[in-house]
Amino acid sequence: MNVNYYSKIIFYFTLFFIFIILLWLLDVVNTNLIELSAYFSIVLGISMALISFGNNKKVVLFLGTIIFFIGLVFFILNSFNFYQINRLILPSFILIIGTSFFILFIDDSSKKKNLFFSFFFWIAGLIYIMISGEFSFPKFFSSIKEVAYSFWMVMLLVFGAYLFLNNYSKK
Repeated sequence: MNVNYYSKIIFYFTLFFIFIILLWLLDVVNTNLIELSAYFSIVLGISMALISFGNNKKVVLFLGTIIFFIGLVFFILNSFNFYQINRLILPSFILIIGTSFFILFIDDSSKKKNLFFSFFFWIAGLIYIMISGEFSFPKFFSSIKEVAYSFWMVMLLVFGAYLFLNNYSKK
């Protein structure tokens, strides 16, 4: 598939979400703006990553990864109760930056600096979490299990959509 096709997909997703926001403003859709922003960011980020992965569009891939994970953070923050959200934002963003560099490395493994930056940001995020919070591995794995249990269907759909788009783009 060419880049123009993916650009059209992003355009139509954007129109769709503008339509949903209009329905939300008219009180037809019963949700909040954070949840709508989360869905939009997740879809937009995945679309941007698909457009740019393997097409030498590093900035779009980097930004698409960031947008996807910010949407994921919004979704999780909206779906679960957290006592101190402000303590989650900075380490989440640091880890997101690290993951974005790692995706750049996966896209072009000859760029070892991206792997270095990835590990740097991941370690910085983990150190920040360890110093500033009450982190423990049992709590962490328990939280991951709870999120996976609550959203297994969403994860399955995202994985299925990835497989479908990946297969479709190779034809």
